[in-house]
Amino acid sequence: EFEIADILLASKGVEFAEPIWKSQLLFLESAFDFFMHEFNKFALTSMYDEVWPQTEEYKKIKVPLKLVETVLKTGEPELWFLEHINETYKLNTMVSRKGFKTQLNLMGLKIGDIALNVYPEMDVNVAINEIYDSLDSLYERRNYLVHQSNRKHEDASFYEAEVSKTIVEDYINFIKKLIGALISNAVSL
Repeated sequence: EFEIADILLASKGVEFAEPIWKSQLLFLESAFDFFMHEFNKFALTSMYDEVWPQTEEYKKIKVPLKLVETVLKTGEPELWFLEHINETYKLNTMVSRKGFKTQLNLMGLKIGDIALNVYPEMDVNVAINEIYDSLDSLYERRNYLVHQSNRKHEDASFYEAEVSKTIVEDYINFIKKLIGALISNAVSL
């Protein structure tokens, strides 16, 4: 869609290209959220299968007694755990700072290691803050666009954050690096 936005920008102006860039941010955040949910299921089922180190947070996952009884009595296939994880986490956001931190702890991945993969040239603490700030920024932009018609809760005024091709490209590159770092760190467990 960058080509279409470039044509619109050149022929009609920024107000015609900006909706495309905004939609790209929405799709990017959505795709990253989907990735995180799938990565969560992979990690937790791998812990269940004892091929990924089990974390303390994994050991605290609540399983309703009714489900345990059903599994024990019926000898249901092992998909019960995946289905339970799917149901448990399907509404959780995993792309905000808080949600991302929670997922890393659950999976046993270290934010410092991930941060140094994403930003090898930075000090680890600066890199960690950069990751969290970028996630919060993308999440905030998406929420203003999707849930509030690009308006602020406080006074219904327009959220005036600029959206440009460069901003979208920067977010795309950030998410690609972040996913690569997550996978790389998971493989090394």
